[in-house]
Amino acid sequence: MFMNRQFLSRYRERQRWEKTGPWKIVYGRRKVGKSFFVKNETGWDKYYFITHGGSVIDVGETKSMNTDEFYGEFFALLGKERIVVDEFQRLPRDFLDRIHARGREGELTLISSSLFAVKRIFGRGSPIIGLFDEIPFGLISPADALWNMRDVENAVETAAIVRDPWTYDGRTYDPARIAAKAGPHVGAIVAEIFAEEERTLTEIYRGALEAVAAGANTTGKIASFLSGRRIAENKPGILSGYISVLRDLGIIKRIRVHGVKNRYIIRHASPIFDLYYYMMDRYGYPDTDLPLTFIAKILERKMPGYVEDFVRELLSEYYGLPEGVWMKAGEEIDIALGWKGVQVIGEVKWTEKVDRKTVRKIENKMARFENAEKVLIVKRPENVAETDIKVIGPEDLIKIAEDVVKRRRGQGV
Repeated sequence: MFMNRQFLSRYRERQRWEKTGPWKIVYGRRKVGKSFFVKNETGWDKYYFITHGGSVIDVGETKSMNTDEFYGEFFALLGKERIVVDEFQRLPRDFLDRIHARGREGELTLISSSLFAVKRIFGRGSPIIGLFDEIPFGLISPADALWNMRDVENAVETAAIVRDPWTYDGRTYDPARIAAKAGPHVGAIVAEIFAEEERTLTEIYRGALEAVAAGANTTGKIASFLSGRRIAENKPGILSGYISVLRDLGIIKRIRVHGVKNRYIIRHASPIFDLYYYMMDRYGYPDTDLPLTFIAKILERKMPGYVEDFVRELLSEYYGLPEGVWMKAGEEIDIALGWKGVQVIGEVKWTEKVDRKTVRKIENKMARFENAEKVLIVKRPENVAETDIKVIGPEDLIKIAEDVVKRRRGQGV
């Protein structure tokens, strides 16, 4: 996997870290940079990693020990040194009971890639409720990703792709090359996620991920997709449980739909995952070897959608409003931000030119939102027909990312 320390400037997570107490629990799905952040962006004296087999590795001293040896050393140092325990859920269950009995001393960070373990830990009856502050890790935030990519020529497209931190090697700035190198690893990462949770990656899970990548954006459409492939019966109610698991694991996300009550659309959280399952569904990837030039053409076709999702989430960060879309009477608008109503309405046209006819159509769709801020996000601001709508280009998006980062840090960057 690829890692780059400079790229992993995660201002969102760093802000959370600085605002929490001395005992922290860091969690998120695999390969989102949790361990890398704690190792390289925080201070610690002892860093222990728990293997699948249950043995304990002292990372600083590169030595291994069994559970009893670890318990003796850990509790002797607790309160005296800053300690990290990575993948702590692999330890015996009495580990948390012993921590509870000992009480809150010194600085302690627990890291877990098991969302279900974390849910158990913070569930009713847990012995450590109230002892730890939570720091969830997902994909790198759009603002952090874009600010890190601000000097790259195709900054927005690259930032959209490399929000999965393991995809970026610190040298490649071509989204197609990044996607081509990262793609073969996606299946292994997803399989590992389910193996860690003692779940089987069934045809239903894989089929659901293919369905979302193919454009099925509701539970009903996903159920229909699976039924057509004879993977599962067309029963959205049953499928919703699978969708909830994928959402909890950070693989897919729900986006609120304004204009239709109690409706959400479903997207892949990661463009890399979406591209992988799209190519699997359409071209038999990775069993079928696809040349870089072909992957580049697929990515070029998919990129406007990835940028749309990226910008929607970036503006959600910037305005402090939940992200959403607007749909009603057959019309759709890419960005609709707000709580009960719509405060910001926007359209993304990631093309070389936006002509007068297209602009007029956008203006007519937005006209009903009299009190909302109206924005048009484009790839080439100089090639947009005249409009009263606020036009936002790549440089403006970078400035928005900078503003978000500065706001988080409370200072210049």
